[in-house]
Amino acid sequence: MSNLFQFLKNQFHLFLFVLLLVISIIMLNRNMNYPHYVMATMGQQVAGPVYGFWTRFTSYFELKRENRELLEQNLQLMQLLNANYVIQDDSTYIYTVETGDSLQQQKKQLFAYLNATVIFNTTSKTYNYMIIDKGANDGIMPDMAVIAPQGVVGIVDNVSSRFASVITLLHPNTRLSARIMPVNQLGTILWDTGNPEEVTLHDIPQHLKIEAGDKVITSGYSTIFPANISIGEVSSKKNNINNSFMNITVKLSTPYHKLNHVFVVKNFYRAELDTLKNKFKNE
Repeated sequence: MSNLFQFLKNQFHLFLFVLLLVISIIMLNRNMNYPHYVMATMGQQVAGPVYGFWTRFTSYFELKRENRELLEQNLQLMQLLNANYVIQDDSTYIYTVETGDSLQQQKKQLFAYLNATVIFNTTSKTYNYMIIDKGANDGIMPDMAVIAPQGVVGIVDNVSSRFASVITLLHPNTRLSARIMPVNQLGTILWDTGNPEEVTLHDIPQHLKIEAGDKVITSGYSTIFPANISIGEVSSKKNNINNSFMNITVKLSTPYHKLNHVFVVKNFYRAELDTLKNKFKNE
């Protein structure tokens, strides 16, 4: 204890100097505008980068939360699309929806959607595919449609317990029934361009008036895809010299190289519809 007192006694003048210096700086800062400005500026220079880093750090996690909320909102809106339902007159397989004005409509629900994240994706190969983070444990099965907010993506191919592979539209084996608007003509989409941003629409008669910018959507005649899902728009057309049809180049609405989140589509009545179709094939 005596050593402590001796140390304080020997350093008394130093401690006094420091104390007076701090007091003088505080008084100077409070009573003079220019020193106050200098001190505030110095504080901002030090604290500004720190606050900026902290804001960016917290915003990153806030952005992820907001993205999840937007995905959930998109999913809820997609569940309400008219293409997902068929009006029913009887009471069999009724799905009841209560609207904002408390009126009720009786509908049969055909399609439902499930969020999924893309964890692997190719766009520059001959046979392109992707892998999503949902599998059999989540109810995913082969031949389910996969779409994005912008439009068609592809079809589920193989499924494991926690993951699934998807054959995208950028695959030569993919065939998709499509409708070109406003002429309302059916055709078939093929990826035979080698360009990850374009596909070809076949089987469109040459006498129809097709213009650049015309919309191409899913026809709804498939048990896989709902109707009216965007595929893209016409970028060019060329008459086929071997027949009476046109080859129409369609610019895809889905940006495959930037896909992060997709929706897997479940058709509640696909097995029943496929059974009826197979009966006609066997006749």
